[in-house]
Amino acid sequence: MRAIQGVLESGWLTLGPKTLEFERIFAEASDCKYGVAASNCTASLFLGLYGLEVEKKSLVVIPANTFAATASAVRFYGAEPIFCDVASNGNVDVEKLGEILEKEENVDCLIPVHLYGFPCDMKEITRLSRKYGLKIIEDCAQAQGASFNGRKVGSFWRCKLLQFLRNKKHYDWRRWNVTDKPRSS
Repeated sequence: MRAIQGVLESGWLTLGPKTLEFERIFAEASDCKYGVAASNCTASLFLGLYGLEVEKKSLVVIPANTFAATASAVRFYGAEPIFCDVASNGNVDVEKLGEILEKEENVDCLIPVHLYGFPCDMKEITRLSRKYGLKIIEDCAQAQGASFNGRKVGSFWRCKLLQFLRNKKHYDWRRWNVTDKPRSS
């Protein structure tokens, strides 16, 4: 209760010293150097696209089974979402992903969504991204703490998204954008 009272008395309900402290602690727990709080996942996705300098009007591959914010953020940023079918676990089907990448020439980014606590096949996604020169934003909102081949989800690329919302594993009203890159300002 003292901690809550201290925050209330500080005048900083958001973006204050406790937010900075949480960003640091959560980034460390996620095996990242930096963490940045955002108001929602749409904003985090937009910041990820912006920070990775995804080409405007390019294609961004997203799973067909995802929340509307994934496609909305891509469209708001100025790129076009292209939907990839999913495997039986709800994650992007890497065979279908390979087919899309073979056919489409203007793909610049992939947003794999680790769904229901199940990590995506990051070995194959990493191989394909290197083959085709893709940027990756890992959406780990529903798989915090999960790992793939001994590595935490989100540790495969420079940008990952984690969130806290009532229908996720953790409960809070904020969502978080965690990345290995420092804030630009």
